[in-house]
Amino acid sequence: MSENTENTQVTETKSALETVDALYNAYTTDYHKFVEKGTAQAAARARKALSALAKTIKLARKELQLAKVAKVAEKRAAKAAAKAVVTE
Repeated sequence: MSENTENTQVTETKSALETVDALYNAYTTDYHKFVEKGTAQAAARARKALSALAKTIKLARKELQLAKVAKVAEKRAAKAAAKAVVTE
């Protein structure tokens, strides 16, 4: 994997982590508003944040899986290339 591709994946992962963190903070804030103050709108916002959090986590998991598959394929290609050089 090239350094540029690796940096892009780290940036995507970082932004996904920041998004998850922001959504979780929004959820906890609204959850506490609902529990402590009984604000019905806060409950709706908390549910919405949970839904967005679930979608973001699923997307981040897919991106992580794709990165893993690419890394494994790259290692296999490098191993095959090294083996081809040795046999020549």
